Amino acid sequence: MKKLEIPLFLLFFLFLTSLLFFPIGNHLIAQNAGDPDALPGEATLVIPVLSGTAPGPVSIPVTASGIVNVGSFQFSVEYDTALMTYIGTSGWYPGITDVLISEMTPGRLAFIWAGLDEGISLPQGTFFILHFEWHGTLSTSPLIWSDRPTPREFGDYDGSIFIPSYTSGSVTGYTEPQDVIFLENQRVSAGQSFCFNATDYITVGTTGNGFRVADSGSVSLISGGVILLLPNTRIDSGGYLSARITTTAGYCGSEDNSVPVLRNDLKMVESALPSDPLFRIIPDSDKDCFRLEIPSGKENQTARVTLYNMMGAGLLNQEISAGVPCRITLREKPAGLYFIRVSLGEDASVIKLFHY
Repeated sequence: MKKLEIPLFLLFFLFLTSLLFFPIGNHLIAQNAGDPDALPGEATLVIPVLSGTAPGPVSIPVTASGIVNVGSFQFSVEYDTALMTYIGTSGWYPGITDVLISEMTPGRLAFIWAGLDEGISLPQGTFFILHFEWHGTLSTSPLIWSDRPTPREFGDYDGSIFIPSYTSGSVTGYTEPQDVIFLENQRVSAGQSFCFNATDYITVGTTGNGFRVADSGSVSLISGGVILLLPNTRIDSGGYLSARITTTAGYCGSEDNSVPVLRNDLKMVESALPSDPLFRIIPDSDKDCFRLEIPSGKENQTARVTLYNMMGAGLLNQEISAGVPCRITLREKPAGLYFIRVSLGEDASVIKLFHY
């Protein structure tokens, strides 16, 4: 049966009308009387749960599966305007175009679409991506499927109504840093963005399925001590992972106060370090070597110096006295990221070096 074609201007008029009037006999209301969440079917729609979100832009992929021959849909999504500002949508599944979107009431997004040429099947994948500006901190904004102002309805291309299973989500701001974090059996999906912070130690991909960042996924790791990326850590092509060490409590949501990355040529090393560091890096004539020196103002103190590779293996562990330089070489070490931790009394500082 050929579906009646509706001009876009008329479709838009009907959409605006649906936002203002809801007669009792409206077919849309009758199909959605009761709780649609209690009527799961093969078709599913999922808004994810995001946590550790730093202030700034955040993209939220809405996924779908089991959608067959959809010819029209309408629904609403609610969020907290005190914590997020709606920017727009992108990434609609191929074939879904000219979706009408309205936010006549702040915090309530209404979507409506009808396919004029053919039905669209979405076996599994991204339905569309919501974009917000997150300006919350430790709060949580619900991100839920709603019937306000437009009731939920999906229909196939032949005009038959079907009711998907709806799963709502949320966005939560970054959390206060813990002492130690183990990231394992987790997957950062496309469009998701997370920030994890710990005062001492972050270990990634320890057991099980490890830790994976998918294409267009983003993860930031911030530690006051050591970050270990183990073999079960996987970053897909197009995925992003940033790891940094902070010496000034610049954790998620704060300004980037990470220690500098030192290349093995060690040019301009001293000028790149903080103005009053716990220890100094002094270039050596050999580009694979450098001297680590504790300031002489710490007389009669002994410092513990530890060198780690990315796997957490200790390559150097020794004590040095204040004012006496310690010579370290990476000449025989494979290319990669290394961490030097210096503990002096109750103080500790970490610097990372990229050797290649």
